[in-house]
Amino acid sequence: MALQSTLALIKPHVCKQGLKSVIKIINRYVNPQDGLKIHEIRYFIMSEDLFEKIYGQHEGKWFYQAMHDCYVGGGFIALWLDGENAVAKVREINGPTDPADAKIKAPDSLRALYGTGTKAPTNAVHGSDSGKSAFYELQMIFANPL
Repeated sequence: MALQSTLALIKPHVCKQGLKSVIKIINRYVNPQDGLKIHEIRYFIMSEDLFEKIYGQHEGKWFYQAMHDCYVGGGFIALWLDGENAVAKVREINGPTDPADAKIKAPDSLRALYGTGTKAPTNAVHGSDSGKSAFYELQMIFANPL
């Protein structure tokens, strides 16, 4: 097993629901059985530049514009999480990308519980998809003052 760091983002529509929802999600990430620890936590407003750096790879896809409109100017909670196989654990906790799919395949996942609509804009949370992505995304959010 490998000790890793990864990024989890709580998306704007969940942050707008209030502190109770945000704390429930944070508590799910740091559930003792999963062994994840918070290295750092930060609230930020997504800038156009940061959006392009994190999500630019999706430009041209059907959901890109909706994601852009939902995220730029929106408030996010960023969690830098450390633990054994952290990337895979966060992805499992998050569940399938599509909240409707998550409700069937992983009904206790964060996207099943907090996601609305379909796919990325309102699927509640983001998790790095690989160690390489985690390193890049953590640098974008935590290495520089926002």
